[in-house]
Amino acid sequence: MNKSLPLFLVLAVLVSFNGPATASTSVKSAKSNSSDRGNLAQGQFTGKVTAIDSQSRTLTVSGQGHTLVFSSAKLNRIPSVGETVSLTYTGSPGNGPLDATAISAAQSNSY
Repeated sequence: MNKSLPLFLVLAVLVSFNGPATASTSVKSAKSNSSDRGNLAQGQFTGKVTAIDSQSRTLTVSGQGHTLVFSSAKLNRIPSVGETVSLTYTGSPGNGPLDATAISAAQSNSY
């Protein structure tokens, strides 16, 4: 009996430390997954159309110091290369083309 008591205490201590560590890990991973889903970009971008890909239905627009690729699937018209446009868009950065939702002719040709 004297040999069983220390073994029992060691096992009890190991089990008590392992339980909270496992729970903490699962909560942390759940938080990191939910925060990754919230990175939805929304905005407006004005620039000059530099390329159009009719097969993938995308257009490349350069302006404001950036070059961005937009999906044209939701647009009511496709602009011409060289045209200066203002696009309203949504999308997740780094996950393919941004979704252009509206297009209008821009006032300035300085892009």
